Amino acid sequence: MLALTLAWAGALSLAAFPCATAHSHRPPQPHLAVRAAAASSSSSSSNSTSSLVPAVCTPDLCLEGQNALTAGVVVSSPVNGSTQRITLLPGTYTPSSSALSSSNSSLSSALFSRRASAKPSNGFSSSGSLASGSSFTVQMMDGVTAYTNALYQGEATYLSLPTNSTSNSSSNSTYPSTQIHSLLFSPSSSLSLYTILSTPSSPHLILWSSLPDFSQTKSLAAGAKVVDVQNSACVKGCSSGGRCASGGRCVCEVGWEGKTCDTCSKGFFGPTCQPCPSGCSSCDDGLTGSGLCLSSPSASSVVLPSTCNCLNGLCVSNSTTATCACTAGWTTAANGTQCAACAAGYYLSSGGDCLACDPTCATCSSPSGTCLTCQPTLQPVSSSPTTCIPSPSSQNGTFITCPSRTFFDSSTSSCVACDPMCESCFAAGAGACTKCRSPNVLMPGGKGCVAVDAKTGVCDASKVGGSGNATASTAGGWVFDNTKGVCDALPAKCLAGGINSFTSASTRSQLACSKCLPGSFLVNGACVDECPEGTMESDDGTGCLACDSSCATCAYSTSFCTSCASSTSLVLNGTCITSSSCPSGFFSSPSFHSPLLPSSSNTTAPTCLPCHPDCATCSDSPTTCLTCPSSRPVFLPSSSSCVATCAPNEFFDSTKGQCVACDASCGSCASAGADGCLSCPSGQKLLGGRCEAPKDGCAVIDSFGVCLEDLVTVAPRAQSEQSQTKWKMPWWAILVLLLCVMALLVVGVLGWRRREQRRRREVTARFARDLGDKEVCLLASFSSAFFPKLTRVNVARRSTRNSPPCPSPSRTLPSLAPPPPLLHPSPTSPPPVLLPVAPLHLHHTTPKSSTTSPSLPASSSKTPALQSLPLPLVHLTLLPPVHR
Repeated sequence: MLALTLAWAGALSLAAFPCATAHSHRPPQPHLAVRAAAASSSSSSSNSTSSLVPAVCTPDLCLEGQNALTAGVVVSSPVNGSTQRITLLPGTYTPSSSALSSSNSSLSSALFSRRASAKPSNGFSSSGSLASGSSFTVQMMDGVTAYTNALYQGEATYLSLPTNSTSNSSSNSTYPSTQIHSLLFSPSSSLSLYTILSTPSSPHLILWSSLPDFSQTKSLAAGAKVVDVQNSACVKGCSSGGRCASGGRCVCEVGWEGKTCDTCSKGFFGPTCQPCPSGCSSCDDGLTGSGLCLSSPSASSVVLPSTCNCLNGLCVSNSTTATCACTAGWTTAANGTQCAACAAGYYLSSGGDCLACDPTCATCSSPSGTCLTCQPTLQPVSSSPTTCIPSPSSQNGTFITCPSRTFFDSSTSSCVACDPMCESCFAAGAGACTKCRSPNVLMPGGKGCVAVDAKTGVCDASKVGGSGNATASTAGGWVFDNTKGVCDALPAKCLAGGINSFTSASTRSQLACSKCLPGSFLVNGACVDECPEGTMESDDGTGCLACDSSCATCAYSTSFCTSCASSTSLVLNGTCITSSSCPSGFFSSPSFHSPLLPSSSNTTAPTCLPCHPDCATCSDSPTTCLTCPSSRPVFLPSSSSCVATCAPNEFFDSTKGQCVACDASCGSCASAGADGCLSCPSGQKLLGGRCEAPKDGCAVIDSFGVCLEDLVTVAPRAQSEQSQTKWKMPWWAILVLLLCVMALLVVGVLGWRRREQRRRREVTARFARDLGDKEVCLLASFSSAFFPKLTRVNVARRSTRNSPPCPSPSRTLPSLAPPPPLLHPSPTSPPPVLLPVAPLHLHHTTPKSSTTSPSLPASSSKTPALQSLPLPLVHLTLLPPVHR
């Protein structure tokens, strides 16, 4: 009965109280579908601390269900001890967004909770505040994001493009080394990106838009690797050494330069612009360079005279302000350059050396050495302009001739003895000698007499006597000149040398250097600034070595030819080949001057130089392509250049060697036919290489190439849309619903009680009507003896029901015989006891009327009311027990 009552109450509540169902059944909305995820029986019985079903949203649609997306911005929000995880795809979200409308207020509350936190995935960014509840925007960063699994799952790698501010530096992108199975492009309209992929069957495949599942194509079913990401916004295009930035300007990788990044920077060489070897101060750089050092590593560690602003001397340290020790005969010039002018007593010869003036001359002119001024007490000689002789001296008008080893002292007007070291002199002291006594020789510049090496003619400047001693600041040395009779300075760049087998007949032309200043090279006893043709610099940087016989000139090693000895040979990577043409990937330069040769060399030779890496073959220059490599297969005849890709709606047909239009059903493609698509027009999905409209009618997210339902695992669709919709009530709605149900239960119980009372009254009345007239009349007769007044009333009331009248009340009941006497009465037996019995109530009907008439017409249809009449007391006599 209670179950029936509750069922009736529930039905009544649905009809009468719409508040109970206001949140239970909502009409389906075409722009919003929130479906519950499929859950196992174990998950349905999990406790309240488990995480809530995650959701994936766009601004127009949210789906609840399990997902493994690594794209978008993940929002985590604590809800009643659980964590609500919501993945937001690009767009702007507000509490009034279609996907977060009142029909899904639980997701909106979780998303814009003050405790919600947002974490962007690789390649995504966000703006706005969740806590403010105003708006929150999710966007992709410019570039592409590669995923190791299909449907934008697995490890994500963001690949960016360089910015305009980036110059001569590599991009911050690192291409993943593993196979990828989905690729997501930035939807920004300002970029025209394309990605170059490589597969075992297709080393150069172009993608222009997002591809959610590589397995849905013929060309990429097994996955692919990223080779490069480029932007087609640059009008002239960028070479392989650069990337087109978002502003339409080529940004060069390290080692490349130029508007299209097609030449090597300084210090980089070869077709791939590699850096010069470490430790090499300069090398043969450029696209056609060999990368060989122009200076040896050992020479680069030597401090050149130019380091300290010096010309002919040694810097005492590796500093621009260091002092320079000049070679013999040199001093600081008027312009401040150290060791750049001839010292006093020296003149600059035509060979560039500072040579000593004759000992009798104080100064002399360059380059002849003619005396300009003579030493004191000496005078010029017209017959020998480079020397001076003693001036005539007189005493009282008489000329005086002084004996040898003396000189005329005008202050005393007498001959005075020279220094013991002097054979002749013009004044007192060792520094005034004009000739030294054997075996010593004269040092120029008043430095006295020194010993000489009898084998080499080298003057021993360390044992200089007199007032003009040589100092430690002097580098190099002197060799005795028999012609001038004085020790003369070594050549300008010569630090050491002499005359082999020196004799009194030896001349300066026989002098041979044995050591040169840094930066000069010793060749056949002479110090030169550059090695002559047919030789090359030695490893220690101090001398020159002869080239190999096959080489006319060489560099870096004696076998690395820069020109060939045979006029019919070509130079290829330092080797002379006997061929009339260069191999593939090289072009012939008929008169090439190798930068490895000294700057003074004018040698040119027919040489094979490498093509630019963007050309398979070339002519005349590295960038004038004849054919194209597989990495840039499209040839542009107008510029004789090769580019990487055709137009977005074309593909490169290798058999035809040209670009071919895609099938009309494709957005982009990898091959001909409707099953060769790589991307689709708006509103279509890629399935098995074909573009088709979704069979289930879902809306395709164009920037992702799939429907939202493809990214989420949701429960199977029910028979009706209402059974598919699942949402969660707020607490106040649950409370209102409970109050409504309780009110309905109370009303139901009250109604049930009233109905039962009415039913019992009807049953009682029916029983009274169905009771036989005889039994009623008999009871009435029985009671008339004791309640005659009541009997008359009952008879009157009976007549109102149109019932046959009972017998007259005057008729009496049959007399009752007295009780038989007691058997064996006892004198002590108690008298009989009369016990009252509760009166028996008999029901009869009276009309529901206020009148007191004893009878009503027989045709009255009033509903009778029930009354009760007491029956008379029945006296029972209790007899005592019979004792036997």
